[in-house]
Amino acid sequence: MRWILAPSFPTHTPRTSPHYLTHAATLRYQAQRILQQAKPHTRIHQSHRAQAVLNRTLHKRINPKHRHIITLGIGANLGTKQAICQRFAHLLGSLTRNKHCTLLATSPILHNPPFGYTNQPYFYNAIITLATSLSVVELFALVFYLERRFGRGRKRAFKNAPRTLDIDIIFYDKVIIKRAYLTIPHHGFRTRDSVLLPLDFMLRQVLESKSTNPQGVSRADLYFHRRDTSRSSQKSAR
Repeated sequence: MRWILAPSFPTHTPRTSPHYLTHAATLRYQAQRILQQAKPHTRIHQSHRAQAVLNRTLHKRINPKHRHIITLGIGANLGTKQAICQRFAHLLGSLTRNKHCTLLATSPILHNPPFGYTNQPYFYNAIITLATSLSVVELFALVFYLERRFGRGRKRAFKNAPRTLDIDIIFYDKVIIKRAYLTIPHHGFRTRDSVLLPLDFMLRQVLESKSTNPQGVSRADLYFHRRDTSRSSQKSAR
């Protein structure tokens, strides 16, 4: 499987700059290193770790009213690369202007092969982490509205069909929901590289940005190390 890094979102909150897409050589280099070094089992571990570390280290920047941390997966494969990236940029702009949301972090945009129905263009995928005051139902309604606003029809022609914009709710705090119309965490997050790789990249960016405060990072690392160790011990005891 070959992954190609496309123009990427910024990895920090765009507080003042209107430019949501960058072509930073250092960002491409770091992402390529991750893609080369990542292994399936480490990516699955890092996906859990990325979400939790993002929740902890970014929480201080959140509006107190925006108490819920959510992770959205976005994807599209209809249109040119420039059109899709611009669509993603407009989506970020819409979320940034929404008074109920605070944009926390974004991943690079990855160009990757489709799954399920493979006779279609490659997808562009990315991950967005937000803080929000919206409930699960309100967030689901917002996602539904944004997909339609950016050209997605009410019904797909068939399962895994090409699309102008797909927005998946990957995580909503630690909430677990299983309904006919909504599953949280997203049912495919453990197996889809389009989720695992961007989350892994975001984790590394957060840890690097916290290098000036190693104590905070080491506490988070210690927490996850202890949790994983305790789970391993429990399994071995059984």
